[in-house]
Amino acid sequence: MEHSRGRHNPYLVKTAGLFSILAGILSLAFVFYVLVVLGSYGFRVQMTSDSTALMAWVNKHTFAYSILWLHQIIFSILMIPVPFAASQVFKQHQSSRSSALATLSYLLGMVGFILMLISGIIFFASSPISARAFAHGMESARLMYDLFEATAMQLRLFGEIMISLWFLGIGLHLVRKNSIDMFGWYSFVLFLFTVIVAMGKSYNVFNWEPFLAIILAFTYVWLGWLMRQKVSRGL
Repeated sequence: MEHSRGRHNPYLVKTAGLFSILAGILSLAFVFYVLVVLGSYGFRVQMTSDSTALMAWVNKHTFAYSILWLHQIIFSILMIPVPFAASQVFKQHQSSRSSALATLSYLLGMVGFILMLISGIIFFASSPISARAFAHGMESARLMYDLFEATAMQLRLFGEIMISLWFLGIGLHLVRKNSIDMFGWYSFVLFLFTVIVAMGKSYNVFNWEPFLAIILAFTYVWLGWLMRQKVSRGL
């Protein structure tokens, strides 16, 4: 059987690591954009639970709001190749069974980012149209917006859970190699926290998603740095 080390592409891993770092920085910019830039236009996070107020605001600030979801689209595109590249680092010297689990985890990660991409596209395409229709007196536009918003939100939350499962797979690999690996144990905690936040948001119990977004942003930067370091050290 061909040695696994011979199949990795260090340039792919380093490039994907850079993408992960850039995506993490973009995620932090996403939070800054919501709280500071959109806030200067009168946007408040509480509007997300009041579709009438939100659509009235979006109709007046369509371009600014569309940039919000453009952030998510670009972020998702940057991150889609990262799970595959990361698998080349984090499944070295494993048994066939462990390698299969690593492959499954990176597929979950890729699907998670694709779901977030679809979610961003739905928001980007539907929000301005719904807001404009509502401003012209079409009462059904609010129902249309609520349907698209609920669908896109659930896609995003499910995507975040799948991404956390991918991180959990990385964590299992790292802890098996080194029982005190910091990123490995961090991945376990991240998975549990992501599930709690997603369930709370999905059932409208609490909204800790902004806090999760910040944590995930730093996680992407950390992962990208880790990938590039491992390549520099010869994996």
